[in-house]
Order: sequence, then C-alpha cells, then structure tokens
Amino acid sequence: AASQNQQSTAQGAQKKAELGLQMMLNSLKEAETRKLAELAKKLEELQNQVANLIRRQAGHNLDNLALQGGDRINKLETAERQSLFDESERDPKAAMAVIDLGGLSGGQEQTERNTRDISKMAEDLPNGTEPADHLTDAADQMERAIVSLRDSKLADAYTPPQTEALAALEAAKKIIDAQKAAVDQK
Repeated sequence: AASQNQQSTAQGAQKKAELGLQMMLNSLKEAETRKLAELAKKLEELQNQVANLIRRQAGHNLDNLALQGGDRINKLETAERQSLFDESERDPKAAMAVIDLGGLSGGQEQTERNTRDISKMAEDLPNGTEPADHLTDAADQMERAIVSLRDSKLADAYTPPQTEALAALEAAKKIIDAQKAAVDQK
C-alpha cells in the first residue's frame, strides 16, 4: 500500500497490528500475574505447613529431653533451649506436659509421614527441588529417630536424628521464605 502511495491504508494497518500486539502483551502480563498470585498462595500454604512441622518437631525434641529425665532440658545451652521452646510455641516456665514413650513415638511417626507428604507438594512447585530435598532429609532423620524411640534409646533418638531433622526443616523453611519473598516482590 505504501508503494502504491496509499499512505493512510498502510498507517491504519500498522496501527491495527500495534493494537493487536499490545492486546497480546496485556494478556500475557495478566496471565503472568495470575500465575504469580497462584504461586504465592501455594508458597504461603507451604510456609504454614513447614512452620507447623517445625513446631511439632521442636515439641518432640523437648518431649524426648523431658523423658530422658533429670535436668536434661536445663543442661542445653541457653540459646538452644530457648529456640526449642520458641519453635514449639511452649512456655519455658510452664510445667511440661507428661508424655509417654509410646505417645512420643506415635507423634514422631505422624510428623514423619506429614513431612514426606509436604516434600512431595514442595517438589511440584517451581524451584521446589531444594526445599523438597531438605524436607526429605528431615523425614529420613525422623525415621531414624523412630527406630531409636521404638528401642527406648531416647538419647540416640535425640542426637543426631531429631536435632538434624529440626535443622533440615529450618533450612527448608528458609528457602521457601526466600522464594515467597521473591514472588511477592515480582
């Protein structure tokens, strides 16, 4: 059209093409925004579930120490002891609830199963391999602790399996928190 000196027809066609491209770009941006919102929601759910796992595992660790008797909890370094109470959302000044070995073992088994389920959920997310690996490692450590608990070997269940399980959960949460912050920023 331009070569036939039909300038207005050529300009009109170019405007239509530009408008079509702009509409496509807007559609892509809206789709990306929806995907990011969905991912943010899934990451927030994962954050909450991992925080719950940390709370439960810290509680199992405290229960194990209480079952070991004596002043085992008070022999921990102050920071470690305070961290366990904070993460388990328990009051260090309140009396410890009495739990038996069967209850501790059963609770640890449930936490291990939940951790495996949540690791599968994490694995399905974009960039979910690393947190899923930490969650799987935590579940493996919990499984080792369960074996020791069944054999009534409380100290062997606590160190290293239960402490490493808690550390692996914390590592997974740190990664998930960073991923959630990055999605929120986008």
